[in-house]
Amino acid sequence: MTPIHALLVHAPIAFAIFTPLVCLFGLGAKRWGWVILWLFCFVASTYAAMATGNTDADLVRPISGNGPLDAHETAATTLFSVLLALFALAFLSYGQDQLRYLGKIASIVLSCVILGLTVYTARLGGKLVYEHNAPEAHKRR
Repeated sequence: MTPIHALLVHAPIAFAIFTPLVCLFGLGAKRWGWVILWLFCFVASTYAAMATGNTDADLVRPISGNGPLDAHETAATTLFSVLLALFALAFLSYGQDQLRYLGKIASIVLSCVILGLTVYTARLGGKLVYEHNAPEAHKRR
């Protein structure tokens, strides 16, 4: 049986890659609502990936050990927290005045930070798979 986390985890990575471009595109008048919708989907996919990862953690921990799994979980939690901050900032930046425009610029910068956090989290997940043999946990079921 294929673990669901392995399927869902790729959606937040794809969202992270395109989010800076989506935020840049959204700077135009009347397009910021699409950015908020995009970020909502990004938040939902990240939450789903984290929830399924938490389910898999109990199976993987005896094989990979605490260190690598805890590092991946901590990175994912940090990513999710910063992503929620971006969502809140983008939501509060909806509108046309100068202060909201600065919020939109800050959203672009924060989306680049999120891309870096996503790459780091994915790298740690890859180490679990390729260096610490995490898929073995699902073969033992």
